[in-house]
Amino acid sequence: MKFLRISCLVVLITGFLGFTSCGPGGGGDPTIEEAQLKALTIPAKSKTSQVWALSQATLDGVDKMTDYPGFKIEIKGVFTEDGGTYDYEIIARPIKTVAKPGLKSPWPKDLGKWKFGIPASAQVIREPGDAKLEQDMAYEVTNTQLILTFTYTGEGYSTRTSNVSGEWIMKFTPQ
Repeated sequence: MKFLRISCLVVLITGFLGFTSCGPGGGGDPTIEEAQLKALTIPAKSKTSQVWALSQATLDGVDKMTDYPGFKIEIKGVFTEDGGTYDYEIIARPIKTVAKPGLKSPWPKDLGKWKFGIPASAQVIREPGDAKLEQDMAYEVTNTQLILTFTYTGEGYSTRTSNVSGEWIMKFTPQ
């Protein structure tokens, strides 16, 4: 009888220790933010960043690809905790030409910050906490495409004299 009690106690303690060592997420399942960050960066071999090349751009339904030839964005990040802030880099910003001397963009700078919004599975926030630059963006990501949709209301940033305000849909493919 004593052996049975000790055996039960050992099984209970072992089970409790095994359960508590799983950590948050019960069994090591990634959080939504962790899974989405992986989706945004995993096509790359480095697994901490991914370059996405613009394949389609519209502003209020009007094609804008000629204004953004070669436009690329690199999404960077290593997951540490939900609510974390990550980096982005614009690799090929629109270039001013004689035909388009005042080229502007809805992207404020070449290097910036972003974080997941609510819900993390569908929204990101570019330049969180900066009242002038913060921009909510809906997003969809697969292994073959990233789609950013946002309504921009500013004047644009150094690179189009024509209007950049309105609803943008930018589709990217992984490089």
